[in-house]
Amino acid sequence: PQCKTCSKPTNEIILESNVFSCSVVAEISSETLNKICHESEKKVYLIDVREIEEWQAGHLENAIHWPLSQLRANNFPALPINHQIVVYCQGGIRSSEAIQLMAHLNVPMFNLKQGLHSWPLPLIRD
Repeated sequence: PQCKTCSKPTNEIILESNVFSCSVVAEISSETLNKICHESEKKVYLIDVREIEEWQAGHLENAIHWPLSQLRANNFPALPINHQIVVYCQGGIRSSEAIQLMAHLNVPMFNLKQGLHSWPLPLIRD
């Protein structure tokens, strides 16, 4: 079989997790995401994969909370169709892993480049 991200044969991929996926993850900048969220007709589905303490300290508006620990336990969210899905964490590393863990869902996803470190606007606090 082939990787759903890069189309390489799975026997040529060095695995970084327990799924057949390469480490190539599409990224989106905070500037582009902000424009899409506020100036576009596109529907965006934001997934925050940080743990609960981080979520409570502040998250992006309209995001859902789905911790990476849940994904590692094979507990996956139902994803909407016809949305641009963006996954984020604090720095971009965990969200990249989350996207690889969800690769089998066959839904295109983007990693917020540099995570919330790059987000220029205030966060929502619960």
